[in-house]
Amino acid sequence: MRVVPHDDIGEFVREVMPWIEREPVRNNLIATLLSARACGDHPVEDGIVLWKIVDEREAVAGVAIQTPPMPMLVTDLPPGGIEALAEAAKAQGLQRFNGPNARRLAELVAGGAPIAMARGSGLHRLRRVTPPAGVPGHARFAEPADTPQVWQWVLGFQRDIGDEEPAQVSQVESRIAKRGLWLWERDGRPVSMAAWTKPVHGVVRINLVYTPAQLRGLGYASALVAEVSQAILDQGHTPILYTDLANPTSNKIYAAVGYEKLEEPQLWEISPGVPAEAAQAVNNLAVRWAGSADPRRNTVFSAASVWPLLALLADAADGPARAELSSAVGPVDDARTLALELIAALDAIPQVHAALGVWVRDGIPLTEAWSDASILTGQVALDEWVRRRTGGLIERMPVGIDDETLLVLAGALAVRTAWRQPFEPWFRGKLSRVGTDFDSVCVIDAPSGPLTRVHVEGTASVDVHLLLGSHGSVLAEGIGTLSGGFPSIRGSRLLATGGNGPGVRVAEIRDFDGDPELHLHTPAFTVSAGHDLLDGDNAVLFGLSNAADTSRGHFPGISPRPLALSAARQDAMAAFSANGFEAAAVTAMSAVAGGIPPHTKRVLVVEVEPPFGFLAVHRPSGLVLTAGWIAALQ
Repeated sequence: MRVVPHDDIGEFVREVMPWIEREPVRNNLIATLLSARACGDHPVEDGIVLWKIVDEREAVAGVAIQTPPMPMLVTDLPPGGIEALAEAAKAQGLQRFNGPNARRLAELVAGGAPIAMARGSGLHRLRRVTPPAGVPGHARFAEPADTPQVWQWVLGFQRDIGDEEPAQVSQVESRIAKRGLWLWERDGRPVSMAAWTKPVHGVVRINLVYTPAQLRGLGYASALVAEVSQAILDQGHTPILYTDLANPTSNKIYAAVGYEKLEEPQLWEISPGVPAEAAQAVNNLAVRWAGSADPRRNTVFSAASVWPLLALLADAADGPARAELSSAVGPVDDARTLALELIAALDAIPQVHAALGVWVRDGIPLTEAWSDASILTGQVALDEWVRRRTGGLIERMPVGIDDETLLVLAGALAVRTAWRQPFEPWFRGKLSRVGTDFDSVCVIDAPSGPLTRVHVEGTASVDVHLLLGSHGSVLAEGIGTLSGGFPSIRGSRLLATGGNGPGVRVAEIRDFDGDPELHLHTPAFTVSAGHDLLDGDNAVLFGLSNAADTSRGHFPGISPRPLALSAARQDAMAAFSANGFEAAAVTAMSAVAGGIPPHTKRVLVVEVEPPFGFLAVHRPSGLVLTAGWIAALQ
């Protein structure tokens, strides 16, 4: 087996389409992407990768394409084809793969580096429609006048799935002009949206199914998908669609319409190589920081943002300041190199942005290691750097400058993740979702008492853990238990035995089916905090007491000019919403089914109520990006 690259889209399509057509349903995603670019419906991207995998007879045995910045799409491959493709992908520097062979391909390309599943999908086909009954409204094509509304819905859909490449309004206008977008309309206004692709090899794919949060649960999306699916069948084509397997709601409603799951292609990615030594050092600092927090007050902080700065200062310091800073940093080899590697690794993580900034007063001599510093021009420039590096989440530099300021060292860290399974608005500001991932909940036998950890999975490699317990060490011990080693009981076991834990109980409810479920209820929250790292015990915690002694200089590794710290602060914020970590809040009305349910089923109920802790965690490395504590809702 070998990989044959192509530069000409037309020639490539002519050579591979007959092979793709053998499995028109399973290969539809690649087929539609190629068809759109070959006929001019979509521009051909710069840097597009077009590969065919051929056997010893030069016959096509598989296809792989990559349209930047999207993952590489791969068809099913025979033995030998995956290995050949892995060599080519590694040489090309590709790190994200989608398809039936994605996991094995990622493993081979990674060569031992960590990999993570970013998304598990279900490919579904429909042969006969079962339309939902009693949904008011009707389906129609979107018209040009609908463009502003539809564009906002497309952006909302992208936010829900964690897509970082927002659609342009021109793309929406084009799809509307080609009758590619449908709306469900009730009482003269659109309430739901869906799109369909052009038929390729007799197959049409439904996508962009979206209902605004406040209108969900009323059957609009189900009715629209049923209507569009019937239109596809009436044209003599086969309707298909993809679902996120982590979203049981969408999987359930499409099954009710008549869709049957054929296979589960997966998106796997090679995780950025966060140095294990740095991850451990950051988490150790986070544990100490959490242990010093006042459990009566809301807080949020990021050890991952401050640790690299401490490491850089430790490397540049001498005397007592170096000893104290090195103790705070932890026993690491080459602190400076490790700090720079960590910042680069964090910035390479999807949905995470990290940056280091150094500014110096004009005329201050610097050592070679610090010679890339920018000239310190004023507060406005520093504040603009903060806004740009955090995407506007934080507005200004935590420290101010004056005529005596000679140097500013700053680190910025921004984390955004969409939930793999979004929540629905519930009541009194709470969010709720129903699923079957029971083992996302576990009760841990922590040193200070039982601790419940709820794992809320993001679409990429950043997740949030909610921590519940009745003792004052919940946050610190929650971080400490991430590495394992403590006895725990998984949610599936709790469900089977009727066990419980902080915020967790097993209940019997009546429903129309008897399948067990996980009910997760949690408040939406936004929290911000400012930390003076030189204040009292903080100076000891971060190893800055000696470095703040202005009677002498402490950093000959930065400049021969004596330097001492005059200020050290961190401002942090976090927001947990229905759609993700840092997102807008949503409001909804819901309805309950009428009638007396015929079945009783057991459900595992998790009620998150203050006080509770939260952690934003890089899944492959276990590094805690942000930690916080909600003592009370405001």
